[in-house]
Amino acid sequence: MARPDAHTSDRDYTGSNSGNTANDVDGNFGPPFGGELTSSCASALQFQGSATALSSSNAADYLLNGGPVAFVNNASASFTVMAALPSVTISAPDPSASEVPATDTSRFRITRTGCADSTLRVFYVISGTGSNGIDYETLRGHAAIRAGRTSTKIAVRPIDDSIPESDETVILKLSPNSNYDIGLSKTATVTIHSNE
Repeated sequence: MARPDAHTSDRDYTGSNSGNTANDVDGNFGPPFGGELTSSCASALQFQGSATALSSSNAADYLLNGGPVAFVNNASASFTVMAALPSVTISAPDPSASEVPATDTSRFRITRTGCADSTLRVFYVISGTGSNGIDYETLRGHAAIRAGRTSTKIAVRPIDDSIPESDETVILKLSPNSNYDIGLSKTATVTIHSNE
């Protein structure tokens, strides 16, 4: 399927509408796609039928894949569409929290660059002098950056106790995964201040 120019909506594009009715019996060779096509990632439109299957509509016939997607043409030559992985980093834009008041929380931010067309789950390892689920509300070890967004926040909410203790740290380190690359900023720290 041909791509429209940057000023034309994918769902409004109808193409040249010229072709051969041998495999498209209704003679409509430029039906609009069902929705907007991705614009920030390398993607491939794969025809889902067999080589001899009749086409019906773009929305029904094609599957949008982010890659890697392998294609083989009629001459048995193959090539692969590769989508570059997004890169993720972590920071602590609010690196300080206190047991009291309860509203004094801190947060980490995980940011991605590159493809943002789908939800990306990012994993991290938790360390530091504070104990997960004891000194602060439980962190799950992963966070999701929603489709269309470039970052997500992870709140650190201290748990107030009556134990005299020094300040405690929460350290998050990004974990490798096949769905993303890790950038230079892969570790961040926040500090929880005790009120005892």
